[in-house]
Amino acid sequence: MESCCQVLAAQMSVAPRIMLHFSVEVGAVRPWEYVFVTGSIPALGSWIPSDAFLLFPVQDSARQHWEGAVEVESNPVKFRYFIGYYLHSGKEEEKNELIVSKWESFLHPRSVLPTVESISGVCHLHVTDKFGWSSGKNLVSEASLMGKNQNEILLRFHGNPFKFYKKRYAERSYCIKVTPFDLRHREAGSVDEDDNEEGQEFMQPVVPSYSVAHIAVVETYLRFDICRIGVS
Repeated sequence: MESCCQVLAAQMSVAPRIMLHFSVEVGAVRPWEYVFVTGSIPALGSWIPSDAFLLFPVQDSARQHWEGAVEVESNPVKFRYFIGYYLHSGKEEEKNELIVSKWESFLHPRSVLPTVESISGVCHLHVTDKFGWSSGKNLVSEASLMGKNQNEILLRFHGNPFKFYKKRYAERSYCIKVTPFDLRHREAGSVDEDDNEEGQEFMQPVVPSYSVAHIAVVETYLRFDICRIGVS
C-alpha cells in the first residue's frame, strides 16, 4: 500500500508537458536568412541568440510564414522572434557564426501561459503572430552584435583625402560605397595566373563568409566624416 502511494505521489509530482506551437508571418526574407525564437526557457535558448530555436518555412509560403513547436512545462514562457543567418567561420574546427539581422525590439517580450491557453496538451496551435508587431505597434531593430567574433568597424575620412583638379568638382557632394565580398572567391573581372583551366564551374558557397554591411554617418564635419559598419 505504501509503495502504491509513493508511485502515485511521484506521478503527481511530474509536471505535465505541453506542446507549444510558434507561427509567425514575416516580410521579405533573403535566401540565406532564417527565422528563430529566443526566450525565457532552455528550449528557446534562455535569451541566448546562438542557442535559439530554429523555425521552418511553411511549404508554398515563399518563405514568408515560419512554424515550429517545442515541448514546455506549465510555467509562463516569454519570447521574441528574430531573423538571422549563418556565416562561415573561416576555420574548419569552428562552427558557423550566427548573425542577427533583425529582431523584435518592443519593451516587453511576447508571453504565453501554457496551462491557461492549452487544450489537450497543445498550446497556440492556431495562433499566428506577425513579426515585429505587438499591441498594434511595429518595432523592429536592424542587426545586433553578439559574441567575441563580431565587431564594429569605424572608418574615418579626414583631412583632404580626395584630390580634384577642377574647383567645381571639389564643391560637390560625393558618396563612398563600401561593399563586402567573399574572400574564398576571386572578384569578378580579376585575373590570376594560378587559376585553373578556363571554363571551370563557379560554385556558390552555401554559407556566406561576410555579413551584410549596415552603414550610417555618425558625425559629419567639414572634410571629416565618420562611418560605422557592423561586421563579423
